[in-house]
Amino acid sequence: MNRLMFSDRKKWILAVIWLLFPVGLWAAEGKKESPKPEPSPKDEYYTVQKGDTLWSISKKFLNSPWKWPTIWDQNKDVPIPDPHWIYPGQRIRLIPRQPQAAAVPPPAPVAPAPLPVEVMSPSPPPVRPPVIPKPPKTAYYTFSKINQVGFIRKEPVMPEGMIVRVKGEKNNISQWDTVYISETKGTTLVVGKRYTIFRPSDPIKDGATVIGIQHFLTGVLEITNTEPPFATAKIIESYRPILINDRIMPYNDRSPRIPIVESPKGLEGKILFSEESVKVMGEFSTAFINKGEQDGVAIGQQYTIYKPFNLKQNVSPINRLKLGSLIVVHVEQQTATILITNSETDIYDGTPILAQ
Repeated sequence: MNRLMFSDRKKWILAVIWLLFPVGLWAAEGKKESPKPEPSPKDEYYTVQKGDTLWSISKKFLNSPWKWPTIWDQNKDVPIPDPHWIYPGQRIRLIPRQPQAAAVPPPAPVAPAPLPVEVMSPSPPPVRPPVIPKPPKTAYYTFSKINQVGFIRKEPVMPEGMIVRVKGEKNNISQWDTVYISETKGTTLVVGKRYTIFRPSDPIKDGATVIGIQHFLTGVLEITNTEPPFATAKIIESYRPILINDRIMPYNDRSPRIPIVESPKGLEGKILFSEESVKVMGEFSTAFINKGEQDGVAIGQQYTIYKPFNLKQNVSPINRLKLGSLIVVHVEQQTATILITNSETDIYDGTPILAQ
């Protein structure tokens, strides 16, 4: 019973304190934090996602991408210092969505100043250059002695000088010999310059027709002195025996790699004679043919050397016997110089040829 009385007394004391000091409780209640104001019902908020731009947000929520400046103006406190750069996670304020007028057509678009919206746009696919097919590889024939090959020309080459003496009074002029050159009037030999040594022939005829002068190359020399009365030169290369009275002309260093080119189909001709004036020719012999540039002949063309079975019949493909093949290594207007690359038997002057 005493415990009950004490409990009732305690409740009575607390009630008295509450009646005497209500102000303190109200102050405590007054210190509670006021709730944050809710967003205005006229405002809309949006959290920026990866890949968004003000342009795309304006198009999505305001029905027009051109209203992006209004969104930027509404969010100066976010902040968005540069309208071209917004970041995922930013919470931006939107203006109320404007309903589209269905009946009124939109005004004609006015070209605005270009905006660098591509900054946030996905990168365009790389532009790949067109695939250009590689040209087929060119076949070559290598002829190391190309600089020794002479030619037949209608008008002879005008020489720039002539060998008149050899030091030591030797009968045979060979490599490293010193020779003396008489300059052709009107020409000037140059110290250190190389010249090709050649020997011109008498006029060459094909039947009754004069086809030109053969230029037989014998070597190369280099001028070492030009003091009168004669220029001095040293023999650098000796292709064949060099003789007194051989002429010189400017040296032309030709490439030994000869590209193979297509021959004019059906073109026929004949071998005139061997460059070395031998009666029997074979593989690796050089010779001249009676067709040239005017007939469509070009360096690198290949021809078949053949023999007809029956000279009394027309020479058709079925009655030809292949004797070998050749390649053109030099061409002039009416003739060409050739190299026999293959021979099945002996080959003679006048043997016919046919474009492959």
